[in-house]
Amino acid sequence: MSAATTTTEHTSTQDSEQEATLSTSQGTTASTDAPTVEGVTLVHLDPRDLIIGTNVRLDPQIEADKSFINSIKKRGVIQAVTAIHRTDGTYEVRLGQRRTLVARQVGRETIPVYVVPESGEADRIIDQLAENDHRAGMRDSERVKAFAQLAVLGMSAHAIAQQTASDKKQVQAALTLAKSQTVLDSLDTHAMTMEEGAVLAEFDAAGDTEAVEKLTSRLGDSQFDHLAQRLRDDAPVRAVRRARTEALREQGITVLDSQPSYYSNTDTRRFENLVKAGNEPISDDEQRACPGYAVYLDAAEVYIDATTGELIPELRRRMTTLPEGWTRPSDEATTADGDEQASATVCSSCRGALSAYPGAACEDPGAHDEVQPWEDDADADADDADEDLAYDEDEDEGDDEDEGDDEAVLGVHADGRPVYDELHHEDGRRALLVDDFVTVAYCVEAEKYGYGPRTYASSLSTTTTTKLADMDPVVREQARAERRDVRESNKAMLSAETVRRDWLTKFLTRKTLPKGAASYLAAALLAGDVHSDINRKAGEVLHELLGLKSGNLHNYGAYDRSALAEAVAKGNDGRNGVLALAYVLASVEATIDKTAWRQDRAPHQRYLAFLDSQGYALSPVEQRTRDGKKAARPAQETTSAETVTTDLATEDTGEEGTAD
Repeated sequence: MSAATTTTEHTSTQDSEQEATLSTSQGTTASTDAPTVEGVTLVHLDPRDLIIGTNVRLDPQIEADKSFINSIKKRGVIQAVTAIHRTDGTYEVRLGQRRTLVARQVGRETIPVYVVPESGEADRIIDQLAENDHRAGMRDSERVKAFAQLAVLGMSAHAIAQQTASDKKQVQAALTLAKSQTVLDSLDTHAMTMEEGAVLAEFDAAGDTEAVEKLTSRLGDSQFDHLAQRLRDDAPVRAVRRARTEALREQGITVLDSQPSYYSNTDTRRFENLVKAGNEPISDDEQRACPGYAVYLDAAEVYIDATTGELIPELRRRMTTLPEGWTRPSDEATTADGDEQASATVCSSCRGALSAYPGAACEDPGAHDEVQPWEDDADADADDADEDLAYDEDEDEGDDEDEGDDEAVLGVHADGRPVYDELHHEDGRRALLVDDFVTVAYCVEAEKYGYGPRTYASSLSTTTTTKLADMDPVVREQARAERRDVRESNKAMLSAETVRRDWLTKFLTRKTLPKGAASYLAAALLAGDVHSDINRKAGEVLHELLGLKSGNLHNYGAYDRSALAEAVAKGNDGRNGVLALAYVLASVEATIDKTAWRQDRAPHQRYLAFLDSQGYALSPVEQRTRDGKKAARPAQETTSAETVTTDLATEDTGEEGTAD
């Protein structure tokens, strides 16, 4: 072996800078940075010259510890190993066999070694046990603060990750987390990953304490990411709810935090279901004068004044005839911020831009997507759901916020809410259809104030269209629950898409096909889940998942394969198998929209079952999609603005969407 070189890189400041040269029987020259102190000398030796002695740790477990290997490769051995100088002139490692083995593996020329007097066998065993047992890992908060200090010194996340042998995404998450003192303080008291902490810090920075509390209660939960995404999507609407709640309470009105269930035993009832003596209805004035008067803010899609933000009660979604003075723009759309420009709506056939609102002629009819053979009736199924609703939604006060299947997003309101429709009044006002809330009047302790339940001549069947106000309360609540389920499940599918595609992007970076992938590919291809020539939309999804450079994706609906072909040319058999899997996954992924949970499509079920088998945590609505019509509707399976994103799982009370 070559002689070790002199270095003082890892010498403690307490060590002397005096150097001495030791000669071994092997002819190895070692340098020492300190004289013998109580029989201990610090030297720098070639790790390949060291003898690994007997150790209580029989398996050094170094191969799986990539960060440990990278640290020594980048920074060398910082903490000196301990060895004895044997009578034959060789050095035998007593403490630090893992450091020595890794230093050999990564090619370090020298490592620091404390040479100590030889001790008895019992002392060796005790010392080795003590070295391995009495170790306290760094607290996560300490690690985060250290990363933050390095960032202050000018190091990028990439540089910090390289120099500390840490995962770059972990470092990025830690730097985000470090900006929130609240989350930093709770890092050591709550079991959370750096990524979870970064998400909490994101909401804490936005002042969304409500979201922080919800997410903290779900740390370590497989649904954490789904909950976080739904909270992000609902943030603008929840902010509106908070503002409206505060305004009502300033007026002295009691605002209920949760919606009372019609089926509960509480004496809190909707005023519409209560009567005075003689079965007489209770007027609005009498309701407001009642000491038990309270309101619940029920989620709804409503029209608001584009300037003031006030609700416009005369306008309702899906009105067949607009009130006098109101018109819907057809040739030119006004964006939510007031600028006159062409609308960026999307053609339902080709997903291409339209110059006006939904229903306008497509500007590029040649770009229509090739329809998958098994998705011909998807839109029809969505429309059928509207026809199945057994009530007249125009008569429903406070619940005409149902599914909104046919609504494209025209733009984004200044507060972040999506705008689904826009109307103009002849007096210059503009009305925007957005997610908002309507007040539903309740009476707390109704019996105390002399009110009783409203009686009905008979229960009405839901097989015919009926005005909601005329329904039996039980039937009415079932109808409302169905509508909320559709609306919330649609929103949950959109949120799940974001989480799912993020997971797929990471999943498809692998170098070989995972177990079970070949069987899925065979089943999907034999069943005709995907065409050999995928369409433009699927191509866009594929490029997104693989991070490929986009080509000519708008060429008459066809997918430009050049970027994928280039990736295949560069790949080996293992990686190209992953690219083939990505091709099929993207093809099916592109067909999943917000209504997929009720389409009962075998390709969707097969696809989500495969993702589930690979470790992706399906959200409840994705589980329903995977299970198809055989799956029973869970009592409450989505989070929403109206419930302040309470839960994602089926652990709830079974009262979602019911109100008295």
